[in-house]
Amino acid sequence: MLGDSDYASKWEEKKTWYAEQGIVEGDGGPHGLLLVADDRGGVKEHEWEAVFLKAFGTSVSIRPRSTARQHKPR
Repeated sequence: MLGDSDYASKWEEKKTWYAEQGIVEGDGGPHGLLLVADDRGGVKEHEWEAVFLKAFGTSVSIRPRSTARQHKPR
C-alpha cells in the first residue's frame, strides 16, 4: 500500500498527527506507543511479538489460540 503515493501521503499525515498527540513509534511518547506492523518482504511474527513484549512487558501472542470451531454445550 505504501507504493501508492496517495496512501503513503495520508499515512505520513496520520503519523504526524499521532506524534503531535504524544504517541510515537519506537520507545513511545508521553501519551503512548504507536505500533506499526510492516509486512513488506513477508510477515515477521517473531519481530512483532518482540515489539509487543517490549511494549507491554508480558508475553503476548498474535497467533490465534485455535483455528478449530468450538461448539457450545447444549
